[in-house]
Amino acid sequence: MPVKIDDQPVSLQGGSLRALLAAAREHLAPEGRMVVQVQLDGQPVVEEALDSDQPTDFSAVEVQMYSASPADLAVGALEQAREQIAGARELQEQAADLLQQDEPAQALNKVGHSIAGWIQAQQAVTQVAELLGLDLTTIRVEGEPVATRTQALLNRLVELKELLEASDHVALADALAYEWPETTERWDAALGAIVQHIETAG
Repeated sequence: MPVKIDDQPVSLQGGSLRALLAAAREHLAPEGRMVVQVQLDGQPVVEEALDSDQPTDFSAVEVQMYSASPADLAVGALEQAREQIAGARELQEQAADLLQQDEPAQALNKVGHSIAGWIQAQQAVTQVAELLGLDLTTIRVEGEPVATRTQALLNRLVELKELLEASDHVALADALAYEWPETTERWDAALGAIVQHIETAG
């Protein structure tokens, strides 16, 4: 069976998944696109298996690959990051309410999940900048470099960690209720500015 990329048959040679993927990447390189998913007989292949050098006869297997441009990947990752920080904000608001109701155990669990969301969003920005070669000091949001807001978020996370370590639940509740909503809004605006920059650049 022919290998297909985005439902179009292509002529690729490769005796293993690693070799076939390398051939696909070479085929897509002139268009500036990247393979984002590989399916064998309709089943997605997990990322770890894509490095397999095990000899495989692909003539009896339906191989389908899907591609995307780096810009599309970046925008998708940033939109997902915006959803993550919206979820983190909701968790922090719930945590603030629980702390005010003297339910620290449940509150701290929600804070932990919110921090994980923030870290994932921060990592998404870093990865997008590396993928597209973006200089976050030159992309501005409301007159301020995105890089400045990135650093401000890291500082806020350090402050949050210190409050957690000090078990200062009153100060933690206040920070979550009154400071972090603004942080969320500022970061969502920063992510939006990066998306706009990518889309404008084409």
